[in-house]
Amino acid sequence: MIVRESREPQSDETCLYIKGESLSLWELIQNAGKHFPDTDFDQLHVGREHFHARCIGYDRYDPWDYDDYITITRNYQ
Repeated sequence: MIVRESREPQSDETCLYIKGESLSLWELIQNAGKHFPDTDFDQLHVGREHFHARCIGYDRYDPWDYDDYITITRNYQ
């Protein structure tokens, strides 16, 4: 029996991970506002991450083992 370990990235006080589904700009702004209250939007950066979510420790590259996430990070300046 093969055990397929599965995980998701964990959001914290500096980074918000949103699974890369179809989101409108308004939905992104709402999610960022909830996660980073009292933050000026000039301090936020939107990016992306190709996250290895399944079959961790498995040596072969399999594109089905990865999920795409939108990342919103806060820059402290």
